[in-house]
Amino acid sequence: MTSRALQRGFSLVEMMVALVIGLFVLAGVGSVYITGKRSYNARDGLSLLQENGRIAIRMIEQTVQRAGYPMYAEVEPVIHSAQQIGSMQLGENASVDEVAELDLEPSSDGIQKGASDTLTVAYQPVPGSAWEAGEDCVGNRTQLKDLVVSRFFIKGGTLKCRGSGKSTEEPLVDNVVAMQVEYGVDESGDGFADRYAALPAVSDWGKVVSIRVALLVSSGEDVLDQGVGEPQTFLLAGEEFVIDDTSDRKLYRVFTTTIPLRNRMPIF
Repeated sequence: MTSRALQRGFSLVEMMVALVIGLFVLAGVGSVYITGKRSYNARDGLSLLQENGRIAIRMIEQTVQRAGYPMYAEVEPVIHSAQQIGSMQLGENASVDEVAELDLEPSSDGIQKGASDTLTVAYQPVPGSAWEAGEDCVGNRTQLKDLVVSRFFIKGGTLKCRGSGKSTEEPLVDNVVAMQVEYGVDESGDGFADRYAALPAVSDWGKVVSIRVALLVSSGEDVLDQGVGEPQTFLLAGEEFVIDDTSDRKLYRVFTTTIPLRNRMPIF
């Protein structure tokens, strides 16, 4: 009897208490893991968003800074009318099919209310200069005679460019939802913009000295815990863009830059 009494194990109550404690510990660990995972996804999405925004702005700046080059040649920096496109001349070895179709109309991508702008700029390649090669926004040699044209636009949530070096559009940066462009008009003649206006509101293109570009960029992936629950409105250079999807779980940011047209600046 004494030996049997010493051979004791856990009772049913003790085992149930241990299981409950273990479940609480597992629930705590799981909660910490899920919270950490969500935080990581949010940081990763924000990091990707910021990187895409910076790259998109930089690529546009690099091309727009050439617009109107060289200063002495009176090259139109901005292609703003169909008449300008119709007057462009092909190079000696180019065919019509090799030249990009430079559409100037805004494009609606289906995600937002309000159409995204297009931005079309031009410069002239000059022998012995930094831009002698005559490359467009994607690095292709122009098929136009003495002119390089690059057109930026939004399509399928991607910033794309179509240049005069190739007839097909090329993707540049993903997750760019919308683009709005304004043109700085120098009305006082001091070389600095006095006001900014959209393309249809500019009457004298000889007074345009800078270009303001605003981009709406998304994280691409769903990173929020739940949908926003209401339409989201973003202001891009005076234009409202509305995302109607109330279940959207992406992050969005607006990136803006103002680019002076150096070849339009006065020389003092």
